[in-house]
Amino acid sequence: MSDELLTDAEHRAMDLTVDLWNLIAREIVGHGPARAGDLAEMCSDLHGIQERILAQAAARAYPDRYRLLGGWPLVATRSATDGDQTSRIPRAETEG
Repeated sequence: MSDELLTDAEHRAMDLTVDLWNLIAREIVGHGPARAGDLAEMCSDLHGIQERILAQAAARAYPDRYRLLGGWPLVATRSATDGDQTSRIPRAETEG
């Protein structure tokens, strides 16, 4: 496993979110009374994108607990309360 937690593409994607924020804040959103609220809403949306990109590192580090974007869905999840140790089972293997 690489010492890098994010791939080059993930780093580029994170950089693009910063570029997008700067463009939106500087050139798209007006400077009227609704500016702060509008920027706050967009900031929240961009943070959601960033969280999904960063979650890729967690999915690679803990493949039994988290899935990669576009990967196989988890059939069952761990429960924090009961300590269930169910693992990832690709849907294709469980069907048919």
